[in-house]
Amino acid sequence: MIILFVSGELSASLKTVGTLLLLLLALPFNLLLVSLALLWKVLTIPFQRRISAENRQKVLITGGKMTKALQLARLFNHAGHEVTLVETHKYWLSGHRFSFAVKNFSTVPAPGKDTEGYCQGLLDIVKRSFSDLQAWIKKVTQGTDAIFQVNDPLPFLMVHHWQIPLLLVSNLVNLKSWVKIDFNIGKLVEIGGD
Repeated sequence: MIILFVSGELSASLKTVGTLLLLLLALPFNLLLVSLALLWKVLTIPFQRRISAENRQKVLITGGKMTKALQLARLFNHAGHEVTLVETHKYWLSGHRFSFAVKNFSTVPAPGKDTEGYCQGLLDIVKRSFSDLQAWIKKVTQGTDAIFQVNDPLPFLMVHHWQIPLLLVSNLVNLKSWVKIDFNIGKLVEIGGD
């Protein structure tokens, strides 16, 4: 019996390569699923009743990588509002930016590291995108976090086959280890936290 001991870096690399291969195997199924959903969307658009808000507003949603933010964007968009999604620079490749519900996507510095830069970044987005600012504060405490929806399938594809693979490749290049993948927000949970 041969016992193979591998270093932590090699183990992390093997785990990353294995995960990339599994994602590659899932790609054809996911492409078929998203293609069917897009086809369904195109075929049903003429029959859908578009809701137009009486007083259309521009809505700014932070925490754009989170499924709650995507769900809020979809709800506001469905109600006839224009949605701008914001996330920190670290998560610039969030698959949620490809949602049909998101009109604009911007990044800002992390508030924990650069509070002034974060506030200034939000102010710049508001100045650039919002002619009349109305505050929308919504706390989601319950609900269904579903990244895949038939009428908005691109975030599902982009998180699984763009965002996660790029994070895995980045960790592979930097020989970083990770504990698990959070597919809902498109994040690798690293040893010791974020």
